[in-house]
Amino acid sequence: MQISQEIDVFSYSIRGYNDGAITINIPVDPDEFMAKRADPKVETPKIQQEDLAASFLISAKQLVRAWPPKSIDELTEDDVALMASMEPEVVILGTGRRLQWPPRSLFRSLIDKGIGYEVMDTAAACRTYNILSYEGRRIVAGLIID
Repeated sequence: MQISQEIDVFSYSIRGYNDGAITINIPVDPDEFMAKRADPKVETPKIQQEDLAASFLISAKQLVRAWPPKSIDELTEDDVALMASMEPEVVILGTGRRLQWPPRSLFRSLIDKGIGYEVMDTAAACRTYNILSYEGRRIVAGLIID
């Protein structure tokens, strides 16, 4: 499924989702963008894309490619604490092809910091991440790809 909407070229966003891979847009360097505005001879920076086939964390300004859990059964308190350390106001957990509920105790680091969280299948998490990120919310999505 391709996700279409206006995007912030300076932030990480999700371009599309298929079973086994998520395509993300890599942010444009603001200095390159401003150089284009200052000099029409400078080429417009292109949005780069990357296909990720393993679980990862994404926020508007950070991408953590090496997020360990390969399934919801492998999710640990440390994995959730890493999301909390990115200082979001909301965390979205994408649990793979289908919605699965991890133990509530895993979210203690979020609850203690007053960080909201939602659990959904990964396709829904991709769509929700883009919407909330585009609204300027401080969001982190932990996306399990199975």
